[in-house]
Amino acid sequence: MDWYGGSVSKRREGYNNQHLRSSLRTRLCHGSLGDFLSGFLQRCSPSTWGVLAATLLLLSLFFHIFIYTHSSPVYDHKWDVLSTFLWVSRVLLKQSVSLLPSTPGTRPFMVCWWLATFVLSSSYVSNIIAYITVPDKPRKIKTLAELSTSYHPLYMSNYGSFVPGYLSTSQDPVYQRLATKLSLELLYYEDIRDQVLPNQAAIIEGTAYMDYITSWWPVKDMYYVEEILYPYYMSWAFQKGTPWVFVFNKYLRWMTESGLVERWKTEVVAKFRDIRGSVFVVEGTSSSTQLKPLIVQDLQTAFYILILGLLTSGLVMLTEMFMKR
Repeated sequence: MDWYGGSVSKRREGYNNQHLRSSLRTRLCHGSLGDFLSGFLQRCSPSTWGVLAATLLLLSLFFHIFIYTHSSPVYDHKWDVLSTFLWVSRVLLKQSVSLLPSTPGTRPFMVCWWLATFVLSSSYVSNIIAYITVPDKPRKIKTLAELSTSYHPLYMSNYGSFVPGYLSTSQDPVYQRLATKLSLELLYYEDIRDQVLPNQAAIIEGTAYMDYITSWWPVKDMYYVEEILYPYYMSWAFQKGTPWVFVFNKYLRWMTESGLVERWKTEVVAKFRDIRGSVFVVEGTSSSTQLKPLIVQDLQTAFYILILGLLTSGLVMLTEMFMKR
């Protein structure tokens, strides 16, 4: 008996013995370092950044018109709007000022502005600390609709599969968008790998065969899109004329219903990966968090903040000692 993978049509389901359901699925990599760095800007929404920039520009212009006619020792180049902009925006970085302009009404104006910037800067810093210290899984694409509208390219080996025609002739707009993104220019999986890994592209292939080919790839952060593209079945195939097929079918069905076939398949794949030394983790395995003592890596951000605080306080102390001489 041979293990055979193939699609079983609805017409033939009545008299074929399916033993393991599988599917055609898409797979892609997690976000890169660029996505992590862009998270620093995403701590505030684009509208918040826009409102903050517009408010800062308007306040700087208003404050410049408000005090430029009066003599003020606050900052040099008092006729320069840029100097006013820098002086007003310094409180966003929690830089205090020692002097205020003597123009009447300056103090209430600056108190309101300082309170607003205190809330904004504290909220942003708190969000950044949470973003850095709290482990957060990268956002995954879960549906084909999300994949069709994402920036991820889509690749499939051109071995005459029905999938390109299935997508292009479908009436579903999601499948039509996937068909426009699908590239069949690459024949070998090595070439597809060279596109998937650096470009975060997605690949379409059967689930079982996908596990096999990606186990050779030097990557451990790939995941499946939860929504499947097309279901099919893996089944046992007998040589034509094999006697007592119905007896085999009965016991094979029992093994499938009991979960033995799926367990054997999982163990074979896991053993193969152990032999290969692959770091890929099978999805669906136990991922319970084990209790463990804290290590330096768990507290590295706190140590960074401590070192930065010590260096800053030491620099301030040396500056004060130098100024008192």
